Amino acid sequence: MQQPRLGIGGVIREAVRFIRDAAVSAQINGTFNIDSKIVNQVIDAQRREMRARLSAQHKEALVAVLKEGALVGGASEAIEDELLHAVYLLSYQGQGGEFWFDAHPNALFVLTVK
Repeated sequence: MQQPRLGIGGVIREAVRFIRDAAVSAQINGTFNIDSKIVNQVIDAQRREMRARLSAQHKEALVAVLKEGALVGGASEAIEDELLHAVYLLSYQGQGGEFWFDAHPNALFVLTVK
């Protein structure tokens, strides 16, 4: 069984960042309400950031993990670690204790849209 190389901290950090960015955007727009327009702006900004940061090697490693549902390791291990640290690749634990991996929804969007 392959143990995940990332704890929950990165996911929480990203959630806090997302909420902070939405709150700042709302304040800039002169409101205290975070509406769907602001949410979409924050999502689009995150996707642009991911698109700029994902190299061809990162994309290849993401696709390989998505196909396997698990970390590939070997020559891809360092890149997988970068993806996990950046929270572009997420780890999950099933009820039986097994681990599986998936791409962050915005990273998946970046992989599928050219």
